[in-house]
Amino acid sequence: LVMTLAGWAAAAEWVRRHHGMPRSTALSWAKDGSRADWAEFRRMKRYGSHSDGWYEREAQKLMRANWSRIQRYTRELVRTGRLPGSHFN
Repeated sequence: LVMTLAGWAAAAEWVRRHHGMPRSTALSWAKDGSRADWAEFRRMKRYGSHSDGWYEREAQKLMRANWSRIQRYTRELVRTGRLPGSHFN
């Protein structure tokens, strides 16, 4: 469930870092572009054991903790069109 919200959290982190948007505004802004992810989260959350807020916070923490890797891999993906599986071991 955390990974279901990772795209939303990544979009919010990007707009916060690159456009100086406050975190709460960025999270709200990103939610509009992540409607399908949120629909999937709502459908699947019955299988989870935590509150919605817990999953949201964990997705945000995951993105912040891995932001430098995300940016590096994004640049490589744009440049080469692929990411070797060895990057994720």
